[in-house]
Amino acid sequence: MSNFERKPVLRGIVLFLGFILAGIAAQADVPSPAVDFSGTWIAKIETGMGLDEVTLTLKKAGTSYTGIVNDSLGIIDKDTPLTGIALEDGAIVFSFKAMGGTIDFGMKLKRTAETLSGEVQNKAEDGGAPITFELKK
Repeated sequence: MSNFERKPVLRGIVLFLGFILAGIAAQADVPSPAVDFSGTWIAKIETGMGLDEVTLTLKKAGTSYTGIVNDSLGIIDKDTPLTGIALEDGAIVFSFKAMGGTIDFGMKLKRTAETLSGEVQNKAEDGGAPITFELKK
């Protein structure tokens, strides 16, 4: 008879650890819940015209999103629709028009707690600028 067979407590501990490790391994294959981007989000941006408050409203519609964007300076037309909304690598990406439809902007934002952070880019130019939205309460 081996030591393993003579020690039921040790055998119980080994079995218990085996179940724990099996449970951890099984959960590794379960995808994490999707991030919810819905809500009303506010960003304050300093522009050549002064401080602009940009309001982004996202609504979940099944497995996709709809949304609009507004701003306090009138650079963006009232209730401008977001287009090309997609989820990529844990981020939400979309486009919208500003300045009477003459400028096409794109954003890619990731959610962390009660903020959306990422980049806004004038699609006619190279590079972009960082932007952070806070969830409106």
